[in-house]
This record gives sequence, structure tokens and C-alpha cells, in this order.
Amino acid sequence: MKLDDSNDAELREIFQKGDTPHETNQRIQKSIMGTVIRQVGFLKIGFLVIALSMAFFKTIGLLLKPRRGV
Repeated sequence: MKLDDSNDAELREIFQKGDTPHETNQRIQKSIMGTVIRQVGFLKIGFLVIALSMAFFKTIGLLLKPRRGV
């Protein structure tokens, strides 16, 4: 399995020579949390876009709805 350069550099940064297993584990946890935070950020942006588009179309629908009694 061949890793691309960015993954290879990240792995090289995580597994440095002379580190204790505890230090390596901390680096792995930090790397995973960074990825999770990035994914959650994208998810939040996606939900915001969906909510805004729903509100926009609801408003357009209310404006186009024929009025009764006018």
C-alpha cells in the first residue's frame, strides 16, 4: 500500500524516533482530534446551508401563495 506524501509526512511526524509510547499515543490522539474537528466543521457548514436554503424556499413559497379574501 502506497501512501501519498501528505499522509507520509504526517505519519513521519507522529512516529518520531526515540519517543516513548505515551508521547506517540498523544500525537496520534491529537492528529485524530484535528481530523474530527475538521469533519465536524464541514458538517456544521452543510447543515447551515441546508437550513438557509429551506428557509429561503419557504419564504418564496409564502410570497407566491395566493391570498384569500383580498
